[in-house]
Amino acid sequence: MMKKAYHFNWIDALVCLLLVLLAAGAMYKFTAAEHTGAANHDVIRYVVQIPAGKASTVDSVRPGDVLYDSDSGNAIGTVTEVNAEPALKEIPLPDGTCEWGTIDDRYDLYITVEAEGTVNDRRERLVNRTYQIQVGAEHTMNTRYRSFTGLIWDIL
Repeated sequence: MMKKAYHFNWIDALVCLLLVLLAAGAMYKFTAAEHTGAANHDVIRYVVQIPAGKASTVDSVRPGDVLYDSDSGNAIGTVTEVNAEPALKEIPLPDGTCEWGTIDDRYDLYITVEAEGTVNDRRERLVNRTYQIQVGAEHTMNTRYRSFTGLIWDIL
């Protein structure tokens, strides 16, 4: 009795094509950014706003502290300057208009952060090759002593 020879069919071809595409995608993902000369290593300075923080938050963040991303645990810069201002809130008036008023015992904290990162040809600023710095982005961050939600206020 003769054994039937194996025939390569279209399902086998699809599986092989899928494996080749998967390998090419992984190769592009992990090596393409390293070989492009478009990204410039640079010092990225940005300002993070911590809105309506308590006095203990103001006291716990100091220049020289390392700032971390709470989601990944990676360092995203070093605090170089800390400024606190009384927190403001819109107060509606009976005539339908609004006025700005201060919130008792709350402060808007502005932290200037300096980090090593890259700026690519699309002007994207990346710290640790993964953490993108964009004005208006809100992230959960922490220092050694305090965790908070910060808003990237400005890029200097």
